[in-house]
Order: sequence, then C-alpha cells, then structure tokens
Amino acid sequence: MNIKIIDEKDQFAQCETFEITHLLWGTKAIPKTYGKIACWKDHGFLVEMTCEEADPLRTYTKMNDPVSLDSGMEAFLSLWADRTPLYVNVEMNANGATLMQYGTGRADRTFFTEEQIRICQPQAVIEENRWKISSFLPLELLEEIGGTIPQTSGTKIACNFYKVCEGGNAEQIHYASYAPVDVPKPDFHRPEFFSTGILKNNLTQGE
Repeated sequence: MNIKIIDEKDQFAQCETFEITHLLWGTKAIPKTYGKIACWKDHGFLVEMTCEEADPLRTYTKMNDPVSLDSGMEAFLSLWADRTPLYVNVEMNANGATLMQYGTGRADRTFFTEEQIRICQPQAVIEENRWKISSFLPLELLEEIGGTIPQTSGTKIACNFYKVCEGGNAEQIHYASYAPVDVPKPDFHRPEFFSTGILKNNLTQGE
C-alpha cells in the first residue's frame, strides 16, 4: 500500500482507495467497505472509511465503549514499525462512538483518554445507503506515545483495516480485513499479519 504525503488537507480526496475484501472466520459476505489513509505533512495522519450499509447496528454512544459489538470499522496502525511493535487501534461505529488504544499486543493495551480521543476529531456520518467515519491522528500525540515518526518518502509503516460486527443476531455477525489474518479464531490484534504501507511524496510534487 502506498500512503501519500500531502501538504494540504484538501488533497486527501485525491488519495488512492483501499478496499476490505478478505472475509474471515466463516463470514460469507459484508457490505462493500473501503477507505483512505494519508500522511499530512507536519500534522499527522488522516483516516477515512466508508461502508455501503443502509442501517448499521449502532448501540453504543460513549468513548471507549466496545464498539466492535456494533457494526464497526477499524484502523490498526503501527507507525513505528522499524523500531517497535507498538500500534494504535481506532474503532468506530455509526454513532461516532470511538474506542482508541495503543500497545504492543492484545494483552498490552492502554486506552486513549477522552481528551486524547477528542483531539483526534472522530466523526461518523450516516447517509441514505452508506455510512462513513473519519479521524485525524496528530503527529504530536503519536510521538508522545511512541517516538519520532519520519514523514519522508520511503518510510515504512504497518497497518490493517477491518469491518466487524460481533454483536446482534447470527446474520449480522461478520469479520473482514484489508490484509488477510491467518488464525483460526477471531483476533484482529495480530500485527504479524499487518500490511506494509510506504509513505510516498505528495501529490503536487510527484514521486
């Protein structure tokens, strides 16, 4: 995956799209789900995901609620992949309820505070036949957590993106990912299966 380094926020709309296509753990189908990620130079990282689902399960409303029990979209980002296994997970439902953590594995996670989550500007929008989420991960906050993140062409990060619903009835439960996760039971906290993302020069200056 190429991740563009952009100079202006409005360039985000021009960034390439990824799609979540790997169905996991018995899932037969999911609503079409896709997204974008960009490195906003000197500011941080922008993430947007869209799901073509008309009436998503949306029960939870508070920060750090277990939103994976609803219909949720999630971004897992290891932004220091060359130095540490630390990664951040951002999980949201269609209400805009947001769970954010960081750590090196499932058993080693620290919740973002409510103030830290607000700084990340999570938003959810429900439209007629789809819903979308977006967030901004400020460079200053990320570097407080894990150290310096070079925003230069060729820098490698690791990431995966998910569509999930672990609650509701049997027909609503599903799991899917951008990069395949080859384990027998549901577990998104498997950084060994993250995809490599490579930062590329911004859109205005070319490669």
